Amino acid sequence: MRSLRVVLLVLVSLVLGAVGAAPASAAKPQPATIRITSVVAVDTRSATVTWTPVKGTDHYVLEWAPAMRLSTSATTATITDLYPGEEVGFTVRAETKRNQVLATSSYAYVTLAPEGPSSLYGFAPSADTVRLWWGGGLGCSTYELAVAQPDASYTSVTQLPNYVDQSWLGYQEPSSTVSYAVRCANLSGLWSTWSEPFAVTTESF
Repeated sequence: MRSLRVVLLVLVSLVLGAVGAAPASAAKPQPATIRITSVVAVDTRSATVTWTPVKGTDHYVLEWAPAMRLSTSATTATITDLYPGEEVGFTVRAETKRNQVLATSSYAYVTLAPEGPSSLYGFAPSADTVRLWWGGGLGCSTYELAVAQPDASYTSVTQLPNYVDQSWLGYQEPSSTVSYAVRCANLSGLWSTWSEPFAVTTESF
């Protein structure tokens, strides 16, 4: 009987030892992640978005603005028809063939430059006065009027907020010809390109 107890104790010890030596259960797989790596403004109306790939993905869904989305199998996309001067936020998610979401990125943002007036007009109502005006741009908060110098530089004349008339009345030397140009900035301080120069000639007294 005693020998039977010894045998049972040995067997129990062996079983417990085997259980203790059993390998730990495999770690749970980490959830997939996706990240937007860059958002680059191409021009005033378009931007290129690039993101990291996700294993097992059939397609990606890129979203921006209210209810705007694009489905693609690539990991980069160029979005057009955006509004000049605005900040645009993008998010992307990876999906399976059955549209099951594997991963969703955080938002990434880009601010587009505004589109300034393309043309400027004016005349000299007197020998030492010039009146200029221009059409409104897109995404503009502030307009800047400047003298377009022969060396392709610009000398600022005035800055005007967008809520006033897009016009200016100012002094110009009699018997002179001066070329003017206009541009605008959005709320973030990004400037548009300059308009084509417009020359005004004043008469002598």
